[in-house]
Amino acid sequence: MIFDDISNLKKYNVVSDEVLEFLYGTNVETQQGKYEFAGGVSAAVSVYYTKESGDLEAHREYIDLHLMLKDCERIDFCDIDDLEVKVPYDEARDMEFFHDPETCLNNIHLEVDKFVVFYPYEAHKPQLNYAGCGSKEVRKVVVKIPV
Repeated sequence: MIFDDISNLKKYNVVSDEVLEFLYGTNVETQQGKYEFAGGVSAAVSVYYTKESGDLEAHREYIDLHLMLKDCERIDFCDIDDLEVKVPYDEARDMEFFHDPETCLNNIHLEVDKFVVFYPYEAHKPQLNYAGCGSKEVRKVVVKIPV
């Protein structure tokens, strides 16, 4: 996992210059929808309300890069080793879901201009309320990067 400020994204060499330019240009006015880039990379800008709970998800074919554009959310995460599968892998969606582990999950506070990268071996539970703040309307871009 990588967690940092968007101003430092280039140093990680995770995305192409084309995607960097797109991400550096995003803001609260960026239109919702899907954006396609070279090399099978795509980005989805969405608006939603954070929630109290969710499911741990992981991917096999794509790396996820989440960039917050408006407000904030909590994302829980952990390594997929020893997790119990809740919903088996769906190849068409490149997604599987896991039950929460008995041990404590790690979490991050994703706020405006912060990004996080999750690799296929890292389960994550996005879109969560943060520390009793209640539900918030957020705008976020998620970039899917083929492995």
